[in-house]
Amino acid sequence: MSLAGTLTTIATQLITQFGEAVTFSREVPGEYNPETGETLPGDVVTYTAFGVPENYTSKEIDNVTIIQGDRKVTIYKTTLVPQVNDAITLNGADYRVMNVEQIRAQGQDIIFQMQVRV
Repeated sequence: MSLAGTLTTIATQLITQFGEAVTFSREVPGEYNPETGETLPGDVVTYTAFGVPENYTSKEIDNVTIIQGDRKVTIYKTTLVPQVNDAITLNGADYRVMNVEQIRAQGQDIIFQMQVRV
């Protein structure tokens, strides 16, 4: 197994063991119909992963990019890459993804670290 494969396996095992379920929702826009000139209704894609939530330290909170109440959530690699503005539900609370950082090895995603806000 490659280094990236080993890291992905270890990260997935640890996050599944110590994390909790995180549900993601993303609005997908509808397609444009050139014959009618209308855009068809969009859809909402929902998927679940496991993540480890953390609070930001007071040193990390700058009240510009990171504000009081923001949280860090680390998830394992999923079939869909988290995106800014995805909605997530964690511990019954709803958040919006503000930033996503891909942690990679050998050109492959291993984990995603997200900044989320209520």
